[in-house]
Amino acid sequence: MSDAWNHACHIVAFHQLHELPEVISRSTTPENDIADLPLKPVQGSTKIKSAVEKVVFHLENQEQMESITAMVRDQEYRRLPEPLAVKGDLPLPFTLQLIFRKVSENKYDVIKHFRFAQKVDVRLLEAISSGDLFLVDYGKNFRAGSAAFQYVLERAGHFAILAFHFTPKPTKNKEKSSLEKGFAYIKSDGPKSNMNNLRGAEIEVNREDSPIYGWSAGLVKESLKGDASANVFARPTKNFFLTIHDLREPGTRERPDILDDADTSQQALPKLKAFLDSSLEEAYAVERWTTTKFVKNELRLVCDNRVSGKAEDKPKHGDATIPFTTFVDLIAPAFPEKAEKQDILACLKRAHFVVNLEHAIYMRPAGIGEGPVSLAHYPEDEHKIPMKDLNFSGGQGGIRCMKEGDKELLLEHLNECPECLDNLTYIDALVQNIPVVVCELLKLYPASILRKDQMDVKLR
Repeated sequence: MSDAWNHACHIVAFHQLHELPEVISRSTTPENDIADLPLKPVQGSTKIKSAVEKVVFHLENQEQMESITAMVRDQEYRRLPEPLAVKGDLPLPFTLQLIFRKVSENKYDVIKHFRFAQKVDVRLLEAISSGDLFLVDYGKNFRAGSAAFQYVLERAGHFAILAFHFTPKPTKNKEKSSLEKGFAYIKSDGPKSNMNNLRGAEIEVNREDSPIYGWSAGLVKESLKGDASANVFARPTKNFFLTIHDLREPGTRERPDILDDADTSQQALPKLKAFLDSSLEEAYAVERWTTTKFVKNELRLVCDNRVSGKAEDKPKHGDATIPFTTFVDLIAPAFPEKAEKQDILACLKRAHFVVNLEHAIYMRPAGIGEGPVSLAHYPEDEHKIPMKDLNFSGGQGGIRCMKEGDKELLLEHLNECPECLDNLTYIDALVQNIPVVVCELLKLYPASILRKDQMDVKLR
């Protein structure tokens, strides 16, 4: 397909094609070539709704062109001069468009475009044609093909007799419809008691300045009843904490797997990639005499101390990101010495990376691309000293509740120590349903509460 055709398929997405009440004629400046039309020769017998005939025509004078336009307008196709004339009658109505492409002073290449109301046997068209017949090859753009063909056709000649035209598609009105406004009025201003539903509905549908004037009273009552049944006055529970006691069953999506002190630089890259890819339906790893299975969307964490502190430059106040290349330098020791850049990018594609270093915490969500990497400055205490130990003493009570499986005490503790909840929420936003590589991050909650010496967790 030509560039002109591809461009037309894009343009017509914002336009609609209409049939004119009668044909029009106009002189044009060619923007496309006849070769840009997606045509293929007619082969065999088939039924068609559209076809193109190519002929060569010698124009006598300008008055003849005006006469041709009048004959097409009156559908007197058999009276047209040769080879434009239709040599016989067809059993179905059709429209005819003519595109004249000037070759020399009076010589024109002419495209005769037939469009039928219903499918017709191509052999009937062959019997009344003088030139070569072609079908339109819409390719993959069948839905927009007719409009795109018309767009290219109109711009392929010096003179055109057309039966169709384009108009821009109307933009959707963003204002709410009267129906939407009416239901919104019922919900906001309607009676709040079932006892008043009937009376209120009858009054409103008969009040001329009401947004629901003229509505069915039954519809209004049903809407009021639905709104009343949808109201819930109980206090919702928004926190559903999982404690250590809830995380016993291995090989499930709700049970995380942690690879602690992994020495990832010593791990085979294919195994590391497989562990980090939570999109697989099932993943297996073979170690010594047994196999381990990981399921799709199961949270997996890798904790490793290998980072490059020398590569970290102290961020300035107000800095929110570091360059991608700097971030790669920070985590380079966590990968095998012979790891290629593509290997590192493959791991970065699969997992969130959170790096806890001397001056800041660096966070890169899983994905492709080499854009800047976000950083978070350490909070400061009342003496303006950075608080780098995120697992402060106030968090120990929460860890103890998790280990003992006491959700009520955990909730009480978090209410008394809101900064712990903020910390957990912050980490949860980073790691939900996606593997995480945590470098120098053993002090953060996920690593702290799921240490080998604190719980029965499946370690690889």
